[in-house]
Amino acid sequence: MKTNTIATLYNHYTDKETERTVYKRTVITSVNWQEEQKTVVTDKGLVSVNQINVFIPFQSDFEGKEHIGPKAYKRLSEEEKNKYFTFDNDDFIVKGEIDGFVTVDALKKSYDNVATIISTLICDKGSLAIRHYEVGAK
Repeated sequence: MKTNTIATLYNHYTDKETERTVYKRTVITSVNWQEEQKTVVTDKGLVSVNQINVFIPFQSDFEGKEHIGPKAYKRLSEEEKNKYFTFDNDDFIVKGEIDGFVTVDALKKSYDNVATIISTLICDKGSLAIRHYEVGAK
């Protein structure tokens, strides 16, 4: 699979002590980031939405972390979450490598191409060279 950039993933979960939403960051090398603008005419006028598809080869570097399902990820302890990543609705994916994270608002204000994950497809058939994740975002 041909790749064109790096992406930064922010997995959300609820901190058990504070009951606040917090995020774990994972930098993913070698992704194929594609953007498309969809336009539809409705009774309220012209509506335009950016659609983002990110194709992520299984062979990408995920900082040594392993993929796990969203429900299993939420059950992990704070320390165990450092060893895994997931793709869940309402997680954030950003085009490029982001060094840190303060708040969602600061992330959206400071960086372009910040997208919310809305779908994930695991394409695990065929040879390892073609296996990948397809992440839809907006």
